[in-house]
Amino acid sequence: MRHLICCLFGIALFHGSFEQDLNSASFLNDGLKYIVQDMEKKKENVVHAETGIFTINKSMVSDFTNRRLYRGNTYTIVVFTDTRIRDFKLLVWKSDTAGRWARYDSVNENDHARLNSKSVGDQEVIHVTPDEDREYSFQLTSETSGNTTGRYGVVIIAELAGAKKTTGVTGGGANGNGGNGSGAGGSTGNGGTTKRAGVNGGANTGNLKTYLSCDYYSTIWLKKNAANKWVMDGDWTRTDESSLFVLNPEETVFEHTTPRQKSSYYVQSRKNEGKVYTYEVKSDVGNNYTFEVDLAQDRMDIMVRADNGRWYLLRRHLKRVWTE
Repeated sequence: MRHLICCLFGIALFHGSFEQDLNSASFLNDGLKYIVQDMEKKKENVVHAETGIFTINKSMVSDFTNRRLYRGNTYTIVVFTDTRIRDFKLLVWKSDTAGRWARYDSVNENDHARLNSKSVGDQEVIHVTPDEDREYSFQLTSETSGNTTGRYGVVIIAELAGAKKTTGVTGGGANGNGGNGSGAGGSTGNGGTTKRAGVNGGANTGNLKTYLSCDYYSTIWLKKNAANKWVMDGDWTRTDESSLFVLNPEETVFEHTTPRQKSSYYVQSRKNEGKVYTYEVKSDVGNNYTFEVDLAQDRMDIMVRADNGRWYLLRRHLKRVWTE
């Protein structure tokens, strides 16, 4: 379904007269109308469609839209913007019984340059398979200072419980952060849902490697409290550095490349709880580490012992996760 939707958005937003203002409400609504009509012709179950204004100013750099989603169904959420919003991150939040919100998933695969579109600023696609009936919130967050106030459109398509699975990705995280087989509970191949053993699901992903791209890291000192538990000591320090982790299909080796060096880490054991994957690894020089990959929070935490004997937490911030 995902590839079909991406193609439809490309068709829909080039449909019609280019004499129209591409950032006008009428153009965006025409595109949304065309998409919904086309999806319904293909017997897809469109459960929600809307347009809105994404306000960018000093006090607001995000916007929300809410929808109740139901257990057992798989939902595809597509959000797109006009050309004034050239890069946004789509976050999904889930409400608990007390009305408190917790982060569920996120995606930031595209931007205006990558889409290379005359009529779309950015477009993100994410998949949600609820394990209980709950309110979900879909948040657009500005990712560049070049964004200005503009319009967005949202379409939600439901694959109802018991319905025939479509070919391709049907559940789990977002494309690039789960939808291509690198998220918790996603699926690849010919439509069946695959139970994941780790970040890339091991051999079930069809011999695909998982790539974890990082754009910076943060560190903070650690200490033991009175209960002998690790707590943070001091303030975070940020360092801008691009790096790339590559996990092999069998999930036995991480290759980590930075601007200065390349290292290998051999997986000794692994486990996961929800979207958090924990790997006990041994480096190619014999040091032991714990890699905790949290796909819901877009981060990878590593505890490190410094030369002075003190421990600190090194947090790699995940820019994008994908498989190929």
